[in-house]
Amino acid sequence: MTLLILLALLVFIIWQSFYNYNRYRKLKRISNIPPKQVNKVETPSHTSLPITSNKKDLIPIMFDWIEINQYKKILRYKSLRSKDINYAPYIIWSCKESEFYYYGQISYENRISIISQFLGEIVIHYEPPCVIKIIAPHSSNIFAPKIQIQDNTDILEIDYSPEAIKRGQDKMREEFRKEREREEAIKLNEIKTKLLEKKKKRELEKRALQELIDEGELFPEANKRPPIPKDVVDAVWNRDGGKCVYCGSNENLHLDHIIPFSKGGDTSVENLQLLCQKCNLEKSNKIG
Repeated sequence: MTLLILLALLVFIIWQSFYNYNRYRKLKRISNIPPKQVNKVETPSHTSLPITSNKKDLIPIMFDWIEINQYKKILRYKSLRSKDINYAPYIIWSCKESEFYYYGQISYENRISIISQFLGEIVIHYEPPCVIKIIAPHSSNIFAPKIQIQDNTDILEIDYSPEAIKRGQDKMREEFRKEREREEAIKLNEIKTKLLEKKKKRELEKRALQELIDEGELFPEANKRPPIPKDVVDAVWNRDGGKCVYCGSNENLHLDHIIPFSKGGDTSVENLQLLCQKCNLEKSNKIG
């Protein structure tokens, strides 16, 4: 068993060495491909290179920085080919526009990815503040048709000039203002909708209350009229013999206004009568 393990370990070490040697030869062959010559504008660098990559070895091989002046730089794809493969990348961007102001917070709205099908992906990071302009043909998302970059193609321009930064800041403030207006308009519409719902509910409650009053289910005048004095209650009770004046029942008796209180009737012995609950509901808000 130990011999088998040692044999397997030896085979793995030989295979790993062979794999690393072939990979080294391939990368060496790619790095030795002579790129096309381009004219560079030699000016003092405004800042350190505003690009990093998770594939750092691709930048000096595939790309070059062209300094236009002390504020502007252009990232240019040079050329990278082998005998059978064109390693030229394509650009995927998530920006709303091909030119945007970058103030330090990277997001999917200002993310640019340069992707080579064979070598991997570079996500460009910028040193704020600056204005980024995408120059090369590009796709708006990963599902769009891919456009492979040609040799010596300018990919993007980075502008650090005060004029560009001010223009970008003004545009960003305007976008923030419009976004606040949109949010306020949404909130205003929500408030208006709630107020209209409350108004409609009050109107329905008012209608329901009136219908209940008309049906005799509610007697709002009972909550508004003053309490009936005890001597008046006793006088009406004695006069009506402790019975309903309509049907003669002596159960569930109520004092009823002959002329309803809501229609101006007073709380007097002459305007009060004994009615049972059933007769009182049938009489409702009628006079009599």
